[in-house]
Amino acid sequence: MKKELLVLTLALAACSPSEDDLIGAAQLCVDKASPSEAYSCIEPIRHINKRSANIVKCSAGFAAEGFGKGQKLVAANRELDDPAKGSPSFLGLMTFASKTTPDQNRQFAKEVDAYCQGTGKPVYDLLSAMSLSATTISAVGGLNWDKNSPPNRDDIRSAISNMLATRSDPQTAEGVREIGRLVLRMVVSGCQTDRDIAPRLCERVESALNADPGNKDADTVGDRALEAWRQ
Repeated sequence: MKKELLVLTLALAACSPSEDDLIGAAQLCVDKASPSEAYSCIEPIRHINKRSANIVKCSAGFAAEGFGKGQKLVAANRELDDPAKGSPSFLGLMTFASKTTPDQNRQFAKEVDAYCQGTGKPVYDLLSAMSLSATTISAVGGLNWDKNSPPNRDDIRSAISNMLATRSDPQTAEGVREIGRLVLRMVVSGCQTDRDIAPRLCERVESALNADPGNKDADTVGDRALEAWRQ
């Protein structure tokens, strides 16, 4: 009886898909899925903590936000190149908007950012940190938005102004501090490591440090980032 159980166990193990098989299948699912379906593709690999799995989970999060085909990211980068629009328009397009409420969008941005940090890829780390920054500005700055009406340039400028005007509020102060931490992370993990991946974006990020490059206080950096990105 024991021998039969051992044979059955070995047979089942041989038929079970490997982690790499699950990761490959999840990536194929994300590639074919619509934005509303993309994030569900990662369910079979949520428990796998490998860089390759995190790349799929990170990309699924961005696919859920409409970045899957690349056009949205191209449009966002185009805003950075337009002096009349610049950072506020870019931040509006980078804001996560697939969920129902501002807090839900912010929580989703945090979840995806955690996966992106685990990819070992500076470009994923940089883009996810910027999206979390943008979503934090929109949420803490008092905006209401959804996927059909994401924040525009004026909305982002208004949200930044609201944050700077209510800086003494504990929730706002923590939001500013989070922006500062994200900016410092973007500079170290993305712009200093592989600046060529997004030179225009790095220019906007580093503008928050130019006034006092030696100051790494998250509150101060957050304040400067908001001032620089409101322009």
